[in-house]
Amino acid sequence: MDTISLASIIQSVKKSKWLFVINGCIAIVLGVIVALSIPKTYESSSSLAAESKTDSPLGGGMGSLASLAGVNLSKSEDAIVPELYPSVVVTNDFLVSLLKTKVRAKGMTKDVTYLEYLQKYTKSPWWSKMFEAIGGLFASKEKKKDSKFDVKQMNPSALTEAQDGLIASVKGNIMCTHEESEGVINIKVYSQDPFVSKKLVETVTTHLQSFITDYRTNKARVDLAYYQRLKKEAYDKYVSAQKKYAAYSDSHMDLSLKSYQLESDALENDLQLMYNNYSQACQQVTLAEAKVQERTPVFTVLERPVVAPYADSPKKKLIVIAYLFVVMAGTLCFVIIRDQRRKSSNSAQANEVA
Repeated sequence: MDTISLASIIQSVKKSKWLFVINGCIAIVLGVIVALSIPKTYESSSSLAAESKTDSPLGGGMGSLASLAGVNLSKSEDAIVPELYPSVVVTNDFLVSLLKTKVRAKGMTKDVTYLEYLQKYTKSPWWSKMFEAIGGLFASKEKKKDSKFDVKQMNPSALTEAQDGLIASVKGNIMCTHEESEGVINIKVYSQDPFVSKKLVETVTTHLQSFITDYRTNKARVDLAYYQRLKKEAYDKYVSAQKKYAAYSDSHMDLSLKSYQLESDALENDLQLMYNNYSQACQQVTLAEAKVQERTPVFTVLERPVVAPYADSPKKKLIVIAYLFVVMAGTLCFVIIRDQRRKSSNSAQANEVA
């Protein structure tokens, strides 16, 4: 095969310039059609400062007192660190709860769930509708029935095929990243309506904060509930001992017998013991409440979400340029290969004649 030179390529382009013009026009038209068919998407974002690990502020005397009371205030490592926050927001449990969020797009007169918004109020390109219609012709009745569902029917641990597909699309609309150098969590949400995007990024941020707070304080809250129960039991016993001692003292006020005095002392000792138990239980509750407070993370919102004034996508110019580039490159390859074949064919014929 003959070597392809730059001069031969330029010559081939000149000979087929009208082919390039026609194909270029077709590429531009196709690019415009595709760009206009893709629904607009709006981005909303939020930034949080990830809490840094510090030693427990409840040290010194409070820590010693807590040890005596049976409450551990020492620092513990979290299994869920800021680096894992992006993984939290794409779990099925998190996304199913997000589908329950009430949203209202521009022009709507009432709030609907995010699931209902996705099912009834979002647009899709014409080719997606075409493929969906073709797929619907061959789908079974059970599959068609499964495609219609409510958020209350969704079990994060047992999603149907249609539900799993919806969750996958929602997952693609959420982006959460962690900047380890700055300790910042960036959350971005994409939607076809700017107001929905803002509402969703607020909800994702709030849900993430609640999830981390519940996780970090779970053990401390269980301990607090346990000590509160002990406190109530100790208080009931203390009140019962008070009543017994008061009733016995009132009924034997004028008696000075030794047996009565011994019984009175026993009831008084029992009352003091119940008071000591109740006092210790109050102390345990106070320390457990301090533990819950110490384990509760404090989030600092660095950037609050706003309603996006402009669509983030599609990038119409880039789409048109991409179509034009692909078609022009394809046309150039076609012209070069065609001319090379013609030259080879002409050379072969010339050799035969000679």
